[in-house]
Amino acid sequence: MRLIFKKEKLENPIAILGGLPWIENIEDWPKIPSSEKYMTHFMTIFSNISGDSFNSDCCISVFISYDLDKDKYPKPSLSDKYTVHNQADLIRFKEYGYTKVIITKKRDAPILDNMSEYSLPVLYVEKRNFTNEENEAYDKEFENSGMGLDGSTLMTNPYFEQDAIQFPMSEDILLQVDEWDLNDIFPDYKDIFQSGLAYLYLNKNYKKKQMGETVGCFFTQHT
Repeated sequence: MRLIFKKEKLENPIAILGGLPWIENIEDWPKIPSSEKYMTHFMTIFSNISGDSFNSDCCISVFISYDLDKDKYPKPSLSDKYTVHNQADLIRFKEYGYTKVIITKKRDAPILDNMSEYSLPVLYVEKRNFTNEENEAYDKEFENSGMGLDGSTLMTNPYFEQDAIQFPMSEDILLQVDEWDLNDIFPDYKDIFQSGLAYLYLNKNYKKKQMGETVGCFFTQHT
């Protein structure tokens, strides 16, 4: 499936990028490692992303370590901390903890207090099935490389721009986000993934996790 991003408010989005998180307890807002600064909210995912994938009174929140340089572009020195180009990078990435994916109780609206220095532009997310052409392209890519399609996708094999990353059987990919899809709408997203892709993997037992616990990992890859 494809992920579609829109400026216009949707009645029943499967997720929301940017803005403020929907976490119930502000104490769940994570900090950047070795810093007193708070991470920036990247995405909130709702239970309708795949049927009723988890309780509707909960949400999954993705936070990233984010800062801007003097030219107002994201600092690569931070995003490098969650860039995974090979299996060795994956080990270091999990040790660093520069992104956070947690499940929490969901508010009726985003939290009012912004703990982060930054807030990204709001984009509403919906999904659609692959077209016939996309299905054919997917089958061809999978046959040739074992990967899925480039671009922003949901619950399909990932497309890697560097080494294919192998995850344990306990984790599954949920979605893949292409920076170009975001930058086409809001230039503020330029270089957030260093012109690459981002991937969200979830632990298969995430529904059994306690509120505020980590349920997955979020990382990037680029050429």
